[in-house]
Amino acid sequence: MPAALAPVAIAGPVVLAGAAWLLGLRLGHARWLPLAVLGIAVLGIIAALILPGLLADVTRTRARLELDSAAAGVVAVGIVIGHVRGRRPSSLDLLVGIALVAMVITDLAIVHSVYQRDLNLYLDAGHDFLAGRPVYAQVPLTVAPADLTQLPFVYPPVTLPLFAALAALPQPLVSVFWLVLQLLAAFAAIRLVGVPSRWAGVLLLWPPFVQGVWVGNVAIWMVLIFALVPFRRFVVGLPAMFKFQAGVAGLWLIRERDWNALGGAIGLVIALVLITLPLVGIGAWSNWYHGLLAFQRTTVNIPGIRGLALSRWIGELLALTLAVAIAGISLWAGRRASLANLGLAGVAVSPTLYLHGLTLALPGFLQLRAAVFWLLLIGTFSTGLKGWLWLILLVAALAPVIPQLRHQPSEAESDWQPLGRSDGPWPAS
Repeated sequence: MPAALAPVAIAGPVVLAGAAWLLGLRLGHARWLPLAVLGIAVLGIIAALILPGLLADVTRTRARLELDSAAAGVVAVGIVIGHVRGRRPSSLDLLVGIALVAMVITDLAIVHSVYQRDLNLYLDAGHDFLAGRPVYAQVPLTVAPADLTQLPFVYPPVTLPLFAALAALPQPLVSVFWLVLQLLAAFAAIRLVGVPSRWAGVLLLWPPFVQGVWVGNVAIWMVLIFALVPFRRFVVGLPAMFKFQAGVAGLWLIRERDWNALGGAIGLVIALVLITLPLVGIGAWSNWYHGLLAFQRTTVNIPGIRGLALSRWIGELLALTLAVAIAGISLWAGRRASLANLGLAGVAVSPTLYLHGLTLALPGFLQLRAAVFWLLLIGTFSTGLKGWLWLILLVAALAPVIPQLRHQPSEAESDWQPLGRSDGPWPAS
């Protein structure tokens, strides 16, 4: 953004948000408060449509101004919420309003990306497997492909029969089937964690879920399985069948001293490997291993492929140290909080990470009191996230041991915490 435009991008939202806040305090329960709020929203829309058109020297600047102006204009929805609830608007009302608007705006940007690009990558791997062609790239890339479906396929061979079966079906049918099931899976995962239906629908707007469903990433299935763990403990190892870092959740069974479930989880993974081995062959596992080595060199050549991964921004040693620290905190946390923290640890140690990978962190975020929850939720999809993700994960991980951070169901602010009167994730487990 040109330096001359930076003050405009910053001052516009501040002025509009300040106006909305002061107006709410001034008018309180006045009947015409919604009309005043509508006026502020209109100002935001005008700023988003006209002001960027006058000042946009580059597309990126226009997009930034539209985002800031629209978010600041519609943040007044917080005042409407306060009015409907029969009291003066609070700062928490406005924070939730900002979060909801920011999520919708970010979601609109996400749906402008390539639809089901990750699903297409999986189907391409399935087609290659059926045709007897190599599935795993053995040569590292030096330049990122223009078509993201041409990125290397790195999931273990145990997944190939599944993707081959999908590839054998008509693609339009698979596309609709995958989309509908992923939407249901995302909703079910949120509900399993203990969030009521009215809030589950809202959290579906969280950009990590929207991105995961839009691109068709397996992260949606992983978070569903993770949410199911307290009820069916033997499934804890299944997410690691897609991405190894998710296997850190298995430490929860060791903490719980549930050796039967741990044995069942290990046995299930071994059984799936053995069942699929005649279909994929031992050679596929060797090719997969060498493909991982090639992909590791690819991430060195093209750092952007690692996305939001902390190892990219703070180094592998610090990322691993953070993951170990978060896992360590889980030893002092309660049973549910312990599992939630291990989900955070899995995100911290992820070698590649995109927004949809943050879905595993949702139970950890739900440990936080309302204001911190919504503030961190906004941070998870802000343009400045990158290396600051470590702070977001650490704050969430500390919630079980720091009362000032921990969700307090007896407080009035629990109205804005998706878990409501429940004292932590998985309240029914």
